[in-house]
Amino acid sequence: MALTDKVLVRKLLFFALFMLAARVVPAQNQIDWSVKAGIGMANIIGGQMESPKVKLAYKLGVGLECPFDKVWSLQTGVSFVSKGTNHTIVETDGISAQAKVNASYLELPVMVAARFAMDRNTSILVAAGPYGAWGIGGKTKALGYSWSSSSTPDWSTGNVIEIDTFGKDGLDLRRFDYGVGIGLSVEYQHYMIGMEGRLGLCKLQKELQGKNLTGFVTVGYKF
Repeated sequence: MALTDKVLVRKLLFFALFMLAARVVPAQNQIDWSVKAGIGMANIIGGQMESPKVKLAYKLGVGLECPFDKVWSLQTGVSFVSKGTNHTIVETDGISAQAKVNASYLELPVMVAARFAMDRNTSILVAAGPYGAWGIGGKTKALGYSWSSSSTPDWSTGNVIEIDTFGKDGLDLRRFDYGVGIGLSVEYQHYMIGMEGRLGLCKLQKELQGKNLTGFVTVGYKF
């Protein structure tokens, strides 16, 4: 892990812990814990990525919300999140290469949220802020095949190569990821449903220089 990565992680963790600690004493009975799960799409975009295609993604985590007042609050937590891409490159000699990049992360957001009450039991919540994530595992599968307008890759053949997504012996994606996130949700009593997105600002690999992009539909329960 590079020195700059360690500094960013420490700053993000320190900020989250500092803000929470500042609120625990005066508002410890107001802190809300929640569980949340989501399903959506992930992609790696930008840089040298050609023809990136979205892949199915999911997330599962626990959250903590600490209110400042009736409208504003700070949200953080830890989530297990799947990211990656289905990537295709069509070569000029008629040979196409396709890769399925699967990457798993532990993600820590620090979001500032605004809550707007619709009635006694229902609220709309808008949140935005930075996130940091650490890659904990994943496999990348690659396949080459002869391309035509009607051809599709056959992943059942023995020509599939599987490597680690992270690590120098594999695809060598950078483990540390950071970026910005937004979210929109509706809360009814203890239940939550919403949408959220994450845009990575970190170049994941020196040659490709792509960045993570994810979007989820989520459901959750607040204790």
